[in-house]
Amino acid sequence: MKLELAESEQTAFDFTIPLSRQAVETVKVALSLSANRAYLFPSPRFSHRSISNNTLNVAYRRFTGYEGKHVPHGWRSTFSTIMNERAADLGLPGDRR
Repeated sequence: MKLELAESEQTAFDFTIPLSRQAVETVKVALSLSANRAYLFPSPRFSHRSISNNTLNVAYRRFTGYEGKHVPHGWRSTFSTIMNERAADLGLPGDRR
């Protein structure tokens, strides 16, 4: 959600998204490996900073074989498409929960 800075700092505009059981378990494992650092995913170069916006893009290029085929942000749109198609198949078009 995009808000003005003043709005984003107000609790009235908090946006909470529940996580799946699997996502919660993944975060718990990551926390157990984080050694009480300030960030769950710290920068490999500067542990007092978080990973950069570009970290996943670099990982895609180096390790996954997805370079030129997919981008990290593409997972969001792909997931949205799949879930909207599934909702339509289940007779729930427009169900965006």
